[in-house]
Amino acid sequence: MVILENTIELRTSPNLFEAWMVPIFLVIFILFAYIKVNHGKKFEQIFNSVFRLGYLKQMMREEQVNTKRSSFALNVVFVLMLGLFIYQFFVVQKITLLDQSGFILYSICVGILSLIYTGKYVVIKFFESLVKFNGPLEEYLYNVVQINKTIGILLFPTLIACTFLNKEFAPIFFISVTLFLAAFVIFRLLRGLAIGFSYNVSKLYIILYLCTVELIPFILLAKAVSI
Repeated sequence: MVILENTIELRTSPNLFEAWMVPIFLVIFILFAYIKVNHGKKFEQIFNSVFRLGYLKQMMREEQVNTKRSSFALNVVFVLMLGLFIYQFFVVQKITLLDQSGFILYSICVGILSLIYTGKYVVIKFFESLVKFNGPLEEYLYNVVQINKTIGILLFPTLIACTFLNKEFAPIFFISVTLFLAAFVIFRLLRGLAIGFSYNVSKLYIILYLCTVELIPFILLAKAVSI
């Protein structure tokens, strides 16, 4: 009898699912299917480029125009999934932006992320116009994009699981995913250093550049949350 009561309690415990999430998951699934059908090795190539610097350089040189659609699709997946992670974190922690909730709050999260990464792209292109050696900047930007794609791909099944899991497991999930994201950020910084050193760029310029480009987005995001 006790077992039955506990089972009923678990089944009726709330989770993070909201009806508007279904179309988002469906759209991402369709994008993955499109990429798999038209660019079967795309996912393997992305993972190889993230963990093998030599492969990253090769992929950057060989990327064709017909693969840019799949690249754009994966960038969209990254923004949608990271936005959903932030939204679910806000829900669990009872944080709001502009007193909004639900799909509107999620849209705000996605909008802020889009602005941050668009701003990062503009800053990198601005640096390229100022310096004579734009090779390392282009490679670093390409590296950032590939890592972001990897994060988006891995977050998709993870967030689906979290969405339908019991809400009481959410803290464990968010700690795990936060550590996962932090590891990728650190890895991205180390990869940026490796790219800079491979072009014999001054260590001072590399450190100043990475601090400017990598820290500003986090500061802006934290500022947005505090508002």
